[in-house]
Amino acid sequence: MKLRVIICILLCTCFQWVFSQNSTEQLKPSDSDKALRLGAHPWRTADTLAQKKAHWSIAVEAGFDVFSGDMKSTGVDIVKFSQIRPYGGLFFQCDFTPILGLGFGYSYANYGAKRTADDWLVYGHNHSLEAMLTVDLVDAWNVKREQTIFSWYVFAGGGASYYSATLNDGINPIVHSAADNNSWCGFATVGTLFEFNISRSFGLGAKVEYHINGTDNLDALKSGVTNDHLPYAGLQLRWKIGATTRNHIRNVSQAVFSDADRMA
Repeated sequence: MKLRVIICILLCTCFQWVFSQNSTEQLKPSDSDKALRLGAHPWRTADTLAQKKAHWSIAVEAGFDVFSGDMKSTGVDIVKFSQIRPYGGLFFQCDFTPILGLGFGYSYANYGAKRTADDWLVYGHNHSLEAMLTVDLVDAWNVKREQTIFSWYVFAGGGASYYSATLNDGINPIVHSAADNNSWCGFATVGTLFEFNISRSFGLGAKVEYHINGTDNLDALKSGVTNDHLPYAGLQLRWKIGATTRNHIRNVSQAVFSDADRMA
């Protein structure tokens, strides 16, 4: 009799344990359910879990700059005729959320201008180190969007530049003090970036940036009343680090990002 009672108790315990396990599995979201909540991009895989996030990316860019300066000779104001010259840069980005990020990097600009009246020429080299705060306007305006193939970023920041400039009259250099030709200066920067996610790991963007320099002698000559500026425009290729094994922040929307935190 005691043996029968023990067997019945064991059977009831086993049945209760099996039933509770089945109920737990039904309530627990599957990996495929999590991936579905993460969006419907063709480059996302079902085994990518919501709690695995990647934040860092590296971007290389190349394009052109148009120098904005001023020159003055013998009391005559000179209209600037800027030349289109090449520039390039390498930037690192940490995206805290799909909306907000922090970027920093290095850029080089070869700039120049020519006055056609008497062939005055200015050309120079500008090396910049900068940091900027970035905001994705698409995610900020539409936090519930399901696709994140396209993003529109605006950014603002600042940094320091080292410039080296040469001014000549078409034949001979116009010599000034070293402080006029080579020096460090601070600058503020504003700009915008349109970026398209061409794959899970890579994005292609078009960028416009405007450096507002804190000096008036990037053209090797102090004149006028405004500082010299350097506008840039170019293309950018971004590698999203870790995006093959994790969900990169630049691949998810703000709504999905917040939802993934609750699901993790």
